[in-house]
Amino acid sequence: MEEKEHTHIAYADEAYHHGGQYSAICLVSLSKDKKEFIETRIKDIIDSFGISELKWARLCGSRETACVCRIIDFICFLAKQKLIRIDIMVWNNRERTDQLPTTKSRTLGIMYYHLLKNVLSKRWPKECNWIIFPDKQTMLDWNEVKDILESVSSNLEIKKQKDNSVI
Repeated sequence: MEEKEHTHIAYADEAYHHGGQYSAICLVSLSKDKKEFIETRIKDIIDSFGISELKWARLCGSRETACVCRIIDFICFLAKQKLIRIDIMVWNNRERTDQLPTTKSRTLGIMYYHLLKNVLSKRWPKECNWIIFPDKQTMLDWNEVKDILESVSSNLEIKKQKDNSVI
């Protein structure tokens, strides 16, 4: 079967999956042909505030806060134009453990499956061909996730994120 060119990109991130009461995953998805425009614009916003690198952990000054607000305004504009999606799932680890005893990595895999299946098959056109960049710190076997999701997209690739990528 001939491999089609990827038309869409998704970036996955996870938070608090190692402990705590709540865990969350996020998927930022967009058309591949919009990536360069969006990345350039976000870099321009960061540069306009004289910030060399924007880290959430260092978000304490008014300059950093104003920069993040400008980026959020831009992302909201893109979302209203349907050029980008940000989908988030949050779950209570204690409830999940009480109802369905399982490992944290299995729960994380189940949640990613539901999020990816929903976004890739119901929120974007079915003919999209995806490349997914998972969180670097993940405890998942993304090859297994890919095998399960191939019914959603006939051309799905999982790749490691580049360190210098803005989105």
